[in-house]
Amino acid sequence: PESTSNTANFFNSSSNQESSSSARPRKMNGSRLKTVSSRFIASMASLNSTLAATDCGFIRCIKPTPRMIPNIFDIDYVREQLRALGLVAATEVLRIGLPQRIEYDQLLAMLPENARKQLNGE
Repeated sequence: PESTSNTANFFNSSSNQESSSSARPRKMNGSRLKTVSSRFIASMASLNSTLAATDCGFIRCIKPTPRMIPNIFDIDYVREQLRALGLVAATEVLRIGLPQRIEYDQLLAMLPENARKQLNGE
């Protein structure tokens, strides 16, 4: 029992010392505090603006053969890669005309007002 209380006291006192010294926010640029959360928020804002300024696309590379030998095409190997990427299912859906593609603004217009506000971050 005595060793248990000593252990508890040790952890309590060491966590108090750590929180009072190393967890303090650092002052940067005069009076503004630079905390971990403020740096995270700034990083997310930067990422968001970068993503908003770009047009994302995907390139899917298909290897013609696992042996990496020129002029050899292994149809079963390629077919398995296309299945794993979901491209076979995607082309089947597009071939029958599903789903109909609509612009994001049109989709928002179809939603109830509360859903639109939530998606717009309001």
